[in-house]
Amino acid sequence: MDGITFSLPDDMLVQIKTAMTAAANDAFKQAATNQQLPEKWLDLGQACQYAGVARNTLNKFIDDGLKITIIGNVKRISKPDIDSYLEAHSI
Repeated sequence: MDGITFSLPDDMLVQIKTAMTAAANDAFKQAATNQQLPEKWLDLGQACQYAGVARNTLNKFIDDGLKITIIGNVKRISKPDIDSYLEAHSI
């Protein structure tokens, strides 16, 4: 016996294909977003994404000493500063 075979109604196959296509598209979009981050300077949303944390957690990191550059109302964090901060707090 090679395995189990079964048939699904056509409408169920369409639903499965639609769900799989949507999941693949979401994964490709996420991968593209991760690859399009600027080389060094990130806005706060990008910094959260880069560090893999929520905005509240990033704010706690900033309160705890993560360097942030503020020029007028523009706030930026460098990738090397995030890397250094996370490395310094690794146990």
